[in-house]
Amino acid sequence: LDEAEAGFKMITKMVPGNPLAFNNLAQTQFQKGALTAALEACEGALACDPGNRTALANKIIILNDIPNQVAVSYLQNLELFVTTQHIPVPEGFSSSATFNDALFAEVDAEPDRFSEKGQAQERQTRNIMLEPGPAVRAYSNAMNNAVRHYMDELHDDPAHPFLAGRPDTWRLEAWGTFTQQVSSGEDTHIHPDAWLSGVYYPRLPAAVQNQADTDGYLEIGRAPNHMAQRIVPKLKVVRPEMGLLVLFPSYFYHRVLPFKSPETRMSVAFDAVPI
Repeated sequence: LDEAEAGFKMITKMVPGNPLAFNNLAQTQFQKGALTAALEACEGALACDPGNRTALANKIIILNDIPNQVAVSYLQNLELFVTTQHIPVPEGFSSSATFNDALFAEVDAEPDRFSEKGQAQERQTRNIMLEPGPAVRAYSNAMNNAVRHYMDELHDDPAHPFLAGRPDTWRLEAWGTFTQQVSSGEDTHIHPDAWLSGVYYPRLPAAVQNQADTDGYLEIGRAPNHMAQRIVPKLKVVRPEMGLLVLFPSYFYHRVLPFKSPETRMSVAFDAVPI
């Protein structure tokens, strides 16, 4: 870690406007336990790019361990910035169930992200916006409307990097994820190119809809494994429901909790990417 830290410090001096070098430096210093230095590196990244999603995510993790929960809650207000809603039945469909079935069929027919459709128990499609059918076009319209409504409901705060970074225009990138039988969950991740992310649930197994446990739920707020926190952070866990849409800032770390079922858990996620 000492060699990595020295190398990233050198890069920040050679290319002072590069947020990537500052972000790598912050993560390395956090892993060493040098929290004050790591926070300074985050500020260096944000000086280069005030809305840099990786820097914001790093900053939240570091502030949690300092600890400074007031600052964490300001940047990662889970109750304010994570929203859930059931979308209206799209035009051209008689019910939510009809729309969900049509969306499932269209997305299931999409090629995988990296190869043609495989037989694995878990698969992810390519960007479904490339050649959308009627259900995907309806999904796109619904998601764009949801993003606009989300923006309208936000308060103004020029000092907040997420609120100040509201894009005037954006494009949707969306993909389907199918999980069958067994999922060991996943490490947490963010979407660094997007401003807002969302996930919609057209089909769920009974095991996930069961309220007795959190199998297959969406968890928001936990750091990734390589930045394991010393102080347990505040988390938000969302129970998926058929027809439910969850929206959250793209710099919020999130993951799917493990579950086991012979039925298919299918979600359609999207990013609103500023243009």
